[in-house]
Amino acid sequence: MAYARFLGKDFLIVAANRAGLPRQLRIPIGILGLAEGQTLRSLLSMDSLKIVQGDYLQLSLGPREAVWLGPA
Repeated sequence: MAYARFLGKDFLIVAANRAGLPRQLRIPIGILGLAEGQTLRSLLSMDSLKIVQGDYLQLSLGPREAVWLGPA
């Protein structure tokens, strides 16, 4: 499950793995207007950065793990 919310130039991307097994997520984000190579930071932990690759965001989520991502 993944969704995004925008308010002006601010945004939040939420992704969650509700399964009991690890999952790889490939989230299409081209419509959101994020640039290739843009860095996103986790709003739930200080050590997690994700990078936009093309029109997709690749995420590896553990069982029942969720991430909230915003601009770095």
